[in-house]
Amino acid sequence: MEALINNCPRPTAMAWKIIFCYRAFEAALQLLLPGKRVEGPVSPTGNRPVYKVHVAPSSSDSGSCRNLIIDFYWGMELYPRIGKKFDIKVFTNCRFTGFYICWGCLVWVPSIYTSPGMYLVNHPVQLGTQLAIYILVAGILCIYINYDCDRQRQEFRRTNRKCSFLPYFYVIYLTILLFDRAKRDDDRCRSKYGKYWKFYCEKVRHMIVPGIY
Repeated sequence: MEALINNCPRPTAMAWKIIFCYRAFEAALQLLLPGKRVEGPVSPTGNRPVYKVHVAPSSSDSGSCRNLIIDFYWGMELYPRIGKKFDIKVFTNCRFTGFYICWGCLVWVPSIYTSPGMYLVNHPVQLGTQLAIYILVAGILCIYINYDCDRQRQEFRRTNRKCSFLPYFYVIYLTILLFDRAKRDDDRCRSKYGKYWKFYCEKVRHMIVPGIY
């Protein structure tokens, strides 16, 4: 723990200036960028917020469970704004948000997601041009997949459950991989441990799904 604390950078005046300027720039973009007026989804209590077309959030995130603490935590039915146009939730995460997402976007994500980069700054590694290009291309591909899956999710809602196979590929692929891996591990352990593996299987009768497989 002491080593971790010692490796964490200390706040500086320059860091605060950079963060402030960046957030001010984001706020200016939210307020000044042109966009068509769009009414948000009607919530269960009849509230309909107004947004610009490029920042309208999803309707699936609204709602209320009639518990003040949980509603605050999840951000349901709350539309905090400064003035008439500056929506705090949109500024934070471009969607309906509560304490948990705001805290995640403002504290957890900046701290955790940047930790590998911070480590590499303090412990430089020469990757070489070829490997650096591979990592860059992989990162761009992952960003594309993330945004395309989100686009298809929105399309799925608009077209009454008609979309491509891509959003389901990952879970299907991992399911097949898991079952295949379990079978291969079972064969290897049976060959390696013999009667001891048979004794184990008598105690643990299923590899993945109890009562099925």
